[in-house]
Amino acid sequence: MNMVRLVLGWIMVALGVYLLGHLAWTRGTPQTTSLWIDLGFAALFILRGWMNLRGRRRYTSVSRQ
Repeated sequence: MNMVRLVLGWIMVALGVYLLGHLAWTRGTPQTTSLWIDLGFAALFILRGWMNLRGRRRYTSVSRQ
């Protein structure tokens, strides 16, 4: 389960960074129908991925004690 959490965390962060990078590279041309939807998805993916990675790190530090 920890490995799944780690992989999903990195995938979600990568998707969020991709969406932000796409907006920057194409000068605001959205991947979906709206710029705000792209920004919302990017923020959601980065936040949720960061939470997965943080939770994985917290779980391993607690299990070692």
